[in-house]
Amino acid sequence: MKKRGFTLIELLAVIIILAIIALIATPIIMRVIENSKKGASKASVQNYLHAIQTEAAAYRIDGETVNDGTYWINSDGDVCISSDCSKKLEIAITGIKPSSGVVTIENGKVVNAMDLYINSKYYRYIDGEMQEFEVGGYTEDNEYITWDTLINEGYITLSNDKKTITGKDSTKMVNISALVIPPGIIRIGDYVFNGLTGLTSIIIPEGVTYIGHQAFNGCSNLSSIRIPNSVNDISSYAFRGCASLKSIVIPEGVTSVKDYTFYNCTNLTSITIPESVTSVGTAAFWGCNSLEKVQLPKFLTSIGWGAFHAGVKITSIVIPASVVHIDSAAFNNLINTAEFEDPNGWKAGDESVPSNVLSNSTTAAEYLKSHLSVNWEKS
Repeated sequence: MKKRGFTLIELLAVIIILAIIALIATPIIMRVIENSKKGASKASVQNYLHAIQTEAAAYRIDGETVNDGTYWINSDGDVCISSDCSKKLEIAITGIKPSSGVVTIENGKVVNAMDLYINSKYYRYIDGEMQEFEVGGYTEDNEYITWDTLINEGYITLSNDKKTITGKDSTKMVNISALVIPPGIIRIGDYVFNGLTGLTSIIIPEGVTYIGHQAFNGCSNLSSIRIPNSVNDISSYAFRGCASLKSIVIPEGVTSVKDYTFYNCTNLTSITIPESVTSVGTAAFWGCNSLEKVQLPKFLTSIGWGAFHAGVKITSIVIPASVVHIDSAAFNNLINTAEFEDPNGWKAGDESVPSNVLSNSTTAAEYLKSHLSVNWEKS
């Protein structure tokens, strides 16, 4: 019997059927691939956090100590346990390591991790829960808006070179509760997120160097933010009135905590000031009612008016030997002990301060409190 081939109509029908199958199958396959990537990335994060704990234990066995604290991750995925990363936990895992972020270690365990960047996504590990964020915005109802949509529809405006966030449309941004800024942005301009009371969380990428004047002023519900290690300039009033912030690590490289930067951050309980800071400006921490302790950096030279006044609950302070100027009302009358590392050569107003008074932390505190109305200078 003679075999008959396919007719043209039959071939077209087969092609159409295959095309329909491809149209149906392709999105499904892509979702499977994407979900597999997500699963692999989350697994990498979990493996990475576990590896940190293992390496911290090995570090202790070698006679070194990993103190409780928050540490940044370098571009190689290692955990820097000194400000210049000369001491670090070198992490080796099967899978991808994050290229930025911070981890908080307590008693050798990772209790929190912020903004771990893997496969173009950010991950946070908070209170035992892993969270994943894509670049873009999230509404209060957890609706995701891509970064391109935020730009194209005018939620956020960029400079011509697309490297600086220059402004916002407040009427559109009012519903954004979380924002993830993409890599490539290097400056957050003046006033850009000013007054966004609905903003609760923001992720700022490594590479940003500048946070502008009043950039987050009045973001009263902003509770989750990490200032990337690349930032070297935080302008005045940048976080004024961010009443929900509880912890801030100022990155190494910032040289000044400027005027009113953290004014009225009423729930701030922890602030890390790096050794690079040489001045603390006017009312920088004024009204930080929950702040009970602070370690001043060893190269600090000046403390501005009202820097730690009005509600600050600091009772003990160490004044580094490098300090030569303390403005009036820099502290308040809750100070019980004040250790002057160099008690010599001080004047409070026109009055020379006896070095033996400042050599005792109790009498130094009493003298400091009784002379809050004048500037202090060291010759």
